Amino acid sequence: MRRTADNARAEPTTAHAEDPRPRRGRAVAHALARAAERWVTVSRHKLSAGEVGSLPVLLVLAAVWITFQSLNQSFLSPRNLSNLSVEVAGTGLIAVGIVFVLLIGELDLSVGSISGLAAAVFAVLNVDNGVPEWLAAIIGVLAGTAAGTIQGFSFARTRVPAFVVTLAGLLTWNGFMLSILGTSGTVNLDENGLVAKLTSY
Repeated sequence: MRRTADNARAEPTTAHAEDPRPRRGRAVAHALARAAERWVTVSRHKLSAGEVGSLPVLLVLAAVWITFQSLNQSFLSPRNLSNLSVEVAGTGLIAVGIVFVLLIGELDLSVGSISGLAAAVFAVLNVDNGVPEWLAAIIGVLAGTAAGTIQGFSFARTRVPAFVVTLAGLLTWNGFMLSILGTSGTVNLDENGLVAKLTSY
């Protein structure tokens, strides 16, 4: 009996626990493949139904990048992309606001004049009147907010079409901007000021 027990203890164990990692990896790969197949199927249905979504924008953007990169090998360089990101910041912020107006089926023709008015208020207060930059920036934003509030109130209360209200605003706020800037029409900002720091890299 002792020899039999010793032999039983000496026999090697043949059953080993199976490593779950390969099975988990195959499951993840299978799930990704199914998700990609589902995305392709949904995209085909949308394209066949005429719902192109953002595809034209992506195609045009890719065409622009390919064209300019072929003309200048430095177009997609990190330095140039950094310059483009700084230069597009102002226009991009305005475009984000315009999206909400377009989503409700309206137009805003005065956005350029209002942004110019706010910038003029900031520049004149800071450069010509010595107001600190942070305070001048707040006052400029408040000036733009007040202009937009007046137009929004006019549109909501009088039911005048947004096209007419914002067209009048374009002319009115552009006149205010020119009046604030004065005869010179331009204001030179401090090279070491807040705006210069925000637009540097």
